[in-house]
Amino acid sequence: MAALGLGLIALAGLWLLVSEALLSRDRRHAGGAWLSTTVAGFRGDVWAERLRATQTGNQPADMARRFAVRTVARSPVTPEAWLTLAEAVPEEGAQKQAAIAMACATGPAVVPLMTRRIALAVSANAITDTLVEQCVRSDVRHILHRENGLRAVLLEIDRAAPPAGRARLRAIIGDIDPALAASLPSG
Repeated sequence: MAALGLGLIALAGLWLLVSEALLSRDRRHAGGAWLSTTVAGFRGDVWAERLRATQTGNQPADMARRFAVRTVARSPVTPEAWLTLAEAVPEEGAQKQAAIAMACATGPAVVPLMTRRIALAVSANAITDTLVEQCVRSDVRHILHRENGLRAVLLEIDRAAPPAGRARLRAIIGDIDPALAASLPSG
């Protein structure tokens, strides 16, 4: 029995080492064979890293969406995967809103994702969902009080938002920083 246990531990260790070695190889060769994710199986961290590579590389949007679906299936706590799914859904609706809500729930304090979440929520009119609105409110508060470097990005999101999303975003900004809301150009 002990030999069987040691054999299983050795096999699991070998599996981890091989998947790490393949991931390292994929990092060096942009657009690699994606063998690391095949060998890794259900290692969500490997899938999440490949998703990030898909987003930053010159991969087709369909490939990024398929990889996001697989990443969510293997690592449902990866907010980047939920945002990629939300971006891949072509029209407004419950699917897009649910993916944005999951991105909020799985990574509420992930600063690099805040502006992306806000932009998606206001452009898809997903800000009408209570969870998404609370997340956007929290993100805006964090940006206005702690991330001065992202304030300009927030104002760009406001300019690019459709009228309904802009109105909701400005109401949130007005609740948090009335002076800034008053200084925003109308229209």
